Amino acid sequence: QLTIPHQLDMSSSVNTIEELNSMTFNELINLLPSPPKNEIKVKVGFRAPRRSSFIIKKNANFSSVALSSAVSGELLEESRKELYSTLLLLNNEQLNIELKKAYCTFLDSKNPGSGLSNESSGSSSSPNKKKRSGFRLKSKPRLRRSAVQGTFFYVNKNILDFGLHGILFPLNENMVDNIILSITKAKGKEKFSFNLPPPSDLYDLSVKPESGTLKKKGDIKFEIKLKIKVTLRLEEIFSLEIDGLGRLFFIIKVESERSLFGVDLSKFYENNKAVIPPVLDNIRSIIEENKLVDIDGFMKTESDISDLHLIKEQFNRDTFSYSEDLDPHLFSSLLKLWFSELPKPLLASISDKMMLLADGQHCLSVLDIIKEPNQAIFKWLLDFLIDVVRSKKNSLDTDDIAAIWYPLLYTPKGEEVELLNSKCCHFVTFLIDYYENIKR
Repeated sequence: QLTIPHQLDMSSSVNTIEELNSMTFNELINLLPSPPKNEIKVKVGFRAPRRSSFIIKKNANFSSVALSSAVSGELLEESRKELYSTLLLLNNEQLNIELKKAYCTFLDSKNPGSGLSNESSGSSSSPNKKKRSGFRLKSKPRLRRSAVQGTFFYVNKNILDFGLHGILFPLNENMVDNIILSITKAKGKEKFSFNLPPPSDLYDLSVKPESGTLKKKGDIKFEIKLKIKVTLRLEEIFSLEIDGLGRLFFIIKVESERSLFGVDLSKFYENNKAVIPPVLDNIRSIIEENKLVDIDGFMKTESDISDLHLIKEQFNRDTFSYSEDLDPHLFSSLLKLWFSELPKPLLASISDKMMLLADGQHCLSVLDIIKEPNQAIFKWLLDFLIDVVRSKKNSLDTDDIAAIWYPLLYTPKGEEVELLNSKCCHFVTFLIDYYENIKR
């Protein structure tokens, strides 16, 4: 005896098996009710999954299911890079949505009946209600009794903005953000560690603690410290890896203030024409207008390092205003600082072999092989140093100037360091004298 399945929509006009037999497949499908909409708003929470491999195909469309697999499964380095590049195409709102969807997909597939209820702000829980299961009911999902068999934990955020809320990231300052991992139930033996981006010359990123063991219950606070050194739009992802459970992803998307120091010189060469960085002309104008080259000890005397960095940041932020009360040696120090902070020394294109040939008139041939815009900037510097040498009040001659400047312009690569340094000093001395004679 056949009966009509109770899952069918019996509000329709179907009454007999014969009527069902006469229907097409699509008509039968239409009798099935739509699945219930069960949206789960959860920051992060899951039990130990079965390990599985995660593979992303190149140019594949973004998939929350793939992301949830990355949360729980083995993540190879190539797949990690592909995942990160895909995630960084999303804006912050999309990132939050997709991460939550991925965690929910993972919960649904790995923890059927986990019982994570949809409790958001404004629910029946009152603000003054006491804590249960180690966290506030108002702001975090509640675990039902059927879900207390595994390990559950939550994080307070996925995207780090270091409290800036869209403001430009200050240069050369350590900014701190905090991730709080709230554990409601764990064995207390799970080890964790952070997978951070490789070290960079452009910024410093650190986490404290970087590794350890989970508590059975309670909060673990992680301090994320970031320092950006140059003008940069930083978009990075790192993960918290928990043995036997999975991983949580965290995204940094910040834009720094502009920096006039430590810049890539290639930006000053366009359409086969070199342009002198405006900051160099600005510093030179201040020195010339206030006749600072005539001050005794100019170029030799170093200024206070804290005052130097203060004036550097004022130049970066276009807030500098000259005052006679300032230490006059600040500006020669600032000029030297600009050259010392270049990603590569100005004369880096000169090989050690060519530098060894830099003698007499051969110095001009070596000068010609320097690539642009480095050559134009070097000639600008030589022209400025001629003005310094010509001053009769600062007691500096060509040899003194060359000895001060060559270490900022050239770093030997070979073993004959002492000889190469001597050759570079001679190279700078010869060119200052050569162009000074031309300029007369």
